[in-house]
Amino acid sequence: MPTIAGMPATGVWTIILLIYAFFASMLSVTTLLQPRDYINSHQLLVAMVLLVLGALVAGFLGKLKVVAPVVQVYPEAAPSMWPFLFITIACGAISGFHSLVSSGTSAKQVAREDDALFVGYGSMVLEGMRAVLVIIAVAAGIGMAYQTKDAGILTGTAAWTAHYKSWTVAAGLGSKVNAVVEGSANMIAVIGIPKAFAIIIMGVFVASFAGTTLDTTVRIQRYVVQELASDVKLGIFKDKYVATGFAVITAAILAFNAGASGAGALTLWPLFGATNQILAGLGLITITLYLKQKGGAGWIVSGIPAVFDVLHLKAIKEETSVSSFFLKRQMMLEKATLLAGKLVRVFWMMIGPALIFLASDVFLHRTGVRITPPGNLRYWGLTLLILSVTGGIALPILMRTLFHSRAVKTKKVEHGQYRRFQEHLIMLGLSACYFACLAYLFLVSKLYLYGSVFAGLYGVYSSIPSRAKLAGEMRYYGLEKEK
Repeated sequence: MPTIAGMPATGVWTIILLIYAFFASMLSVTTLLQPRDYINSHQLLVAMVLLVLGALVAGFLGKLKVVAPVVQVYPEAAPSMWPFLFITIACGAISGFHSLVSSGTSAKQVAREDDALFVGYGSMVLEGMRAVLVIIAVAAGIGMAYQTKDAGILTGTAAWTAHYKSWTVAAGLGSKVNAVVEGSANMIAVIGIPKAFAIIIMGVFVASFAGTTLDTTVRIQRYVVQELASDVKLGIFKDKYVATGFAVITAAILAFNAGASGAGALTLWPLFGATNQILAGLGLITITLYLKQKGGAGWIVSGIPAVFDVLHLKAIKEETSVSSFFLKRQMMLEKATLLAGKLVRVFWMMIGPALIFLASDVFLHRTGVRITPPGNLRYWGLTLLILSVTGGIALPILMRTLFHSRAVKTKKVEHGQYRRFQEHLIMLGLSACYFACLAYLFLVSKLYLYGSVFAGLYGVYSSIPSRAKLAGEMRYYGLEKEK
């Protein structure tokens, strides 16, 4: 597509797709989404069957060998293995996005409620199978033939190393998709399909996911906006046209904030795995609370993975390197100890008033004093829950991700800059405690209260200055070189 009015092809296509998403997300599920996804499902199944056949035949002929190293503990410029190993394949491992889709669209397509067991569980098993095929493609398939700009066609370990020689080189959505397409096309070509045609098949395979996801996400965002508008009494946003327009316009602002190319949203791409896991954690916590209220021990089934998932969120936020537990450099630990001492003062300056606030709440409730805020109590509960989760979990993760991205680009982090960054993280994380105390003071509904308290406790836990954590991060950012 040529440039139109000074806008490159990517920007034009972004506008076209946003317009499509606006209208497609407002149509009934059975009008467009269901028949389109039915067709797409066959495209995806055909591609997966070809991948399985290609992998089996290539393996039987001895052409498919794993060329990626079993483990690479210290890849150049890469973040820590824990917890990124668990969010690398995203939906193929755990997906909070699917928990939203199941409530917004899947529930409208099953013939009876019992079918949700087969559809929900079966689709996630299929997602896991797809993830395994992707791993085979990038760990073995890419070694069958890899086209480079300078060295021609590489094979074996040299092919894998050329693509994944460092975190910086392999970064970006395009690089990741290219590895999957190349490796998959190599495997499909073994069964007699020309590689050029196999690349087209994989292109349709990848585009099908994007196409089915596009208007589905806008539809779900419209549901969220409408529900929030209903709670906070903003009648205008209850209208589906206004709510959908809000979703599309905010997406357009994000897409074009970096220029006419429409690539601005790629800034948030590194957050995809983490936010997907946040949604999964919230989904598991919601299920756990529901099962707990129903009685019995069934809540343990979802409670254990919920705790496991929340621990991942903490690790994502801290980016604690595994190596920091083993490489105990005395000089770095001394610096970390000094910094931890300064951060502890900030921690207590923030948590001290919150503890006094909490003690006052308990005293007032014990003496029978009830403080009721002006307006709708449900509005206050929802608002405090949102503020608690935002301050205690979401914004610190976003802040850490942006700091890391800036550090990778500039390749320089000063000690004072890192200290201020940690101070801001502590103040932001502990702000959730004050919102939780307000929720307890007003005695909002249990759902909003427990959610706010959980976010507050998580904010406290993740804000505690840890010498080991600081030592690992300071070494990662090269601060051990500073005098």
